[in-house]
Amino acid sequence: MEKLFFIIMLFVLLFIINLYSREEHFNVCDRFDKCSKYNSKPYSQCYNSRKCSVMIDLIGNAFCTSKIA
Repeated sequence: MEKLFFIIMLFVLLFIINLYSREEHFNVCDRFDKCSKYNSKPYSQCYNSRKCSVMIDLIGNAFCTSKIA
């Protein structure tokens, strides 16, 4: 019985740790930086700036953003 309680408590603890350890690497604010001025222009200008790259969000919209170093 004690082993079953220990296993259940271990799963609960792992679940709680998993909830708090999620990290979001791409923020919505990443879309509005110094490269966002290229959004209304052809994406070749975004690439040619050498500081920006084109990314696609989850909906499928392309946007120009800073390169991740």
